[in-house]
Amino acid sequence: MNGEKPPQNTNKVFSMPKEGSPEYNRRKRKPLNPNETRKQEELLEELFYQGTKLAQENDRQGALKIYERILEIDENHVEALTNIGIIYFDSGDFKKAEEFLGKALKINPENLLTNFDMGSVKGEQGQREEEIKYYLKVIEIDPLYPDVYYNLGLAWRILGKYENAILCYRRYLDLTRYKKDEIDIAIIEGEIERCGDLQKKKTK
Repeated sequence: MNGEKPPQNTNKVFSMPKEGSPEYNRRKRKPLNPNETRKQEELLEELFYQGTKLAQENDRQGALKIYERILEIDENHVEALTNIGIIYFDSGDFKKAEEFLGKALKINPENLLTNFDMGSVKGEQGQREEEIKYYLKVIEIDPLYPDVYYNLGLAWRILGKYENAILCYRRYLDLTRYKKDEIDIAIIEGEIERCGDLQKKKTK
């Protein structure tokens, strides 16, 4: 547990993936109300796009207003609830973040990104067991989602579970090596080596 904790990958929630990709399909909302009109669906989709674009541009207040407008139309809009939670998380209001992420999870407990984000919120508050629980849920939903292995590795390292941390870091590298540069790879490999050294000291 020595040294500074590397930052967690919490910026993923505001990504706008290429249409047709697995990430795009995760973000694309499925209508919760079968009686919604096509016009309303299109309005919600356009508003969500606008809100996410503003969030990417760090205009969080503008994004928040649009997401709140979405909730006026559909209070069960999981993606809007999730992104509101992340806006509060980024501003340091963890209770509000948990409130909105919790609402989203009550509606859809199988939402990958909401579970990932709740894990990040729990981790920032030092609630490691809760953090790990949400990350393990993410792996249950999609075992090929790379970012969760990085964050889970951090959580295990902080708890002194160095062997678990090494396994997670290696899995993260396996899933991302093709798109990482040499510096990024060296950082993770350094974390693996460091955990190995800490494990040796622990077992002496």
